[in-house]
Amino acid sequence: MLAMNPQTLVLEEPSAGLDLTAAADLYKFLKSFGSERTIIIASHSMEEAAELADEILVLSNGEIILSGTPSDIFLNAEKIQSAGLALPQTTELMMNLRRCGFDIKLSYTLEETKKNIVKLNRRRNS
Repeated sequence: MLAMNPQTLVLEEPSAGLDLTAAADLYKFLKSFGSERTIIIASHSMEEAAELADEILVLSNGEIILSGTPSDIFLNAEKIQSAGLALPQTTELMMNLRRCGFDIKLSYTLEETKKNIVKLNRRRNS
């Protein structure tokens, strides 16, 4: 299929069954492959959505209940959870740090989270 160089690719749960290394490799490939194409992904993994999506649609009972960028979507924790989905673990971590009084920016991907924790640590040690 990929040899035909499609302009649109539709995938369902593309990282299902993959270990973390294989999933990271897949995400890297999809980001590169999708830079000039449209990739539509159906997934229950909010980590996958956070890592790959420019825009996210959250469906519940066949209806769109949220639509927007990852940063827009993940601010609506209750709606995401009401659809039976979990926030990305990185977002949960950042929200918990904020609840504990840390002044830290919310993040959705592992890379963003690492950068934000390093910044927080530097501020605290200065």
